[in-house]
Amino acid sequence: MRVMVKLWAVTMGLSLGAVACGGAATPRPREAAPAVADTDADTQAAAADVDATSASKRTDESCTAEPLCALSGYCTASGDDCVASSDDDCRASEQCTSDGACSAVGHHCVAEADRDCEDAEVCKREGRCYAVEGVCTRARVTASR
Repeated sequence: MRVMVKLWAVTMGLSLGAVACGGAATPRPREAAPAVADTDADTQAAAADVDATSASKRTDESCTAEPLCALSGYCTASGDDCVASSDDDCRASEQCTSDGACSAVGHHCVAEADRDCEDAEVCKREGRCYAVEGVCTRARVTASR
């Protein structure tokens, strides 16, 4: 934000002191080039920070520290993302306890089998005890002929 304000002030030819203090912006002489050099250095430093952050990869430790690990089972690092890579990740999640999403399928936790739903709160509370297409439902769906 500071860099953007400086850049705006320099572009508009305004005094940086007045802008920073909330006072009236006064035009400043065009020969004041050091602020431009400072702005360029600040902009380059900010860009370097962004590049360093985006280049970093996730670790299992950083994923387990995220709230989504406990909530939805996304506890394993995969590149820049955290994913559910095992049934153990899913079974330890709140989503398994509440909604029956206890099986890892395609890096997500889903209700893959009726046993996933049977111990879940959604089965006890709402009667949704059958796994159909990744979620717990009230009725088992059978294929019609």
